[in-house]
Amino acid sequence: MPTHISLPLAAELFAEGLLLMTCISHVAAPGAWSRLFQDAFKHPAAGLVIGLVTLIIGLPILLAHWRWTGDLRSIVTVLGWAWTFKGSLYLLCPGVAVRVGNRHVRHPSRFVAAGLLGIGISALAIIGTLRAGEWQT
Repeated sequence: MPTHISLPLAAELFAEGLLLMTCISHVAAPGAWSRLFQDAFKHPAAGLVIGLVTLIIGLPILLAHWRWTGDLRSIVTVLGWAWTFKGSLYLLCPGVAVRVGNRHVRHPSRFVAAGLLGIGISALAIIGTLRAGEWQT
């Protein structure tokens, strides 16, 4: 077993684990997620907070995993780009978060659908990491 892992591998494991656990939670507790965002969107700074949290997650993943490997591990790079873009957009235009989110937060079933999609995406990324075998070196 290795005594250390590379920064790109750490970014892969972090992004895959974060996405998987968040999406399992969306499926297991859609009502709680729905209430959380309904309450959050009542605050005028909701878009800024969501944007900042999303950017804090996405930008380090992108910086540590700017790799287009041509296999399923590239999903992590795409996630880093997507979260960085979303976080930046919400910080620059905080009203967008509320406008987009309000269409969905009153429908807990949409959290289930998004969660199932995210579980599938994270599973593919995990398969890519395992197949690459980088964690074994």
